[in-house]
Amino acid sequence: MSDTLTPVPAAAKKRLRVLFFNDEHSAKRKLAAQIAVHFNAGNAEICQTQASFEATDHLVQSVLQEVEIPFNEVNVKQSSDITREKYDLIIVLCKCFRVAVLSYPGFPAVLHWPVENPVKKGLSPALILANLRKSRDELVTRIKHLMSDGYLEALELQSQQLDDFFNDPTQGCLKFNREELVTGLNEKAQAITGFRDDELLGKPLHYLVPDDMVSRHALAVMDEGVMFRKTKLKLRRSSQEVVHVTATFKAIPHSLGQGGVICFEETEEDAVIQPIDGARGLERLSWDRVESALKQTAGNRTKASKILGVGRATFYRFLDREKARGRIPKMDMG
Repeated sequence: MSDTLTPVPAAAKKRLRVLFFNDEHSAKRKLAAQIAVHFNAGNAEICQTQASFEATDHLVQSVLQEVEIPFNEVNVKQSSDITREKYDLIIVLCKCFRVAVLSYPGFPAVLHWPVENPVKKGLSPALILANLRKSRDELVTRIKHLMSDGYLEALELQSQQLDDFFNDPTQGCLKFNREELVTGLNEKAQAITGFRDDELLGKPLHYLVPDDMVSRHALAVMDEGVMFRKTKLKLRRSSQEVVHVTATFKAIPHSLGQGGVICFEETEEDAVIQPIDGARGLERLSWDRVESALKQTAGNRTKASKILGVGRATFYRFLDREKARGRIPKMDMG
């Protein structure tokens, strides 16, 4: 087989990191990695998930030699921790996409190539060879197209734009996957919440956002085709304090994984004036506390009663009692 691609000098382009992943037999993963190295032209670092020696490796080598593609695993980086290493492109070879990687750093482009597993239990060497040739030809077609000028770079540009958006220093940004597990937190989000990135990775959204609505918003942007959804939420800080934020949920394009991001900014909210421990009814209130609440709410009695933790009726009874004693708040209460 002749290589129809025009080689591109390695120095002319950034070396992108490309990972081939599947959770079945390693034969098709090794096929894909060797084919990618052959057509790479030096503009990408080819990686595959960790693979040990298999008895069928000599068959993989044989079918590659038939089309003049060398088999040399030294040229392929072995990745042992896919959820921690950063890639520009992840190519999933599994038949079932949902079995694929659900959590990874950054915003790598994700391509799903459902290549049939060529090595199955009980098959004869002749049938395995036939299957390997079929998988090889399919992968050669796909990889030659992938390595063509512009296509790989377009995927990388798309993920870079999301990276820039995620690392915007003016807003907190949290990334989550389809299982609603946290997969990333930018520096601004860490400053707002007090959590480090590694303290939240793999935690459910509810760990940080103790609000039952968070799942509804997350599912809406992922499953209902909603481009974004803006709402108000409370985030739990590492100190257990709760901070109010204005949050926008956005879906990650399926070509870049499955999940979404939450962008948020801290908002000014009325601080709750804690009630006196053990007190009930009118005993929960004092004149100083009531005046402070009314000042904080610009005289709004309903809001003042709410932040004091008492009902409106109790609040009004207190005001009536104090009025009879000649006390009137130093502000317009109308």
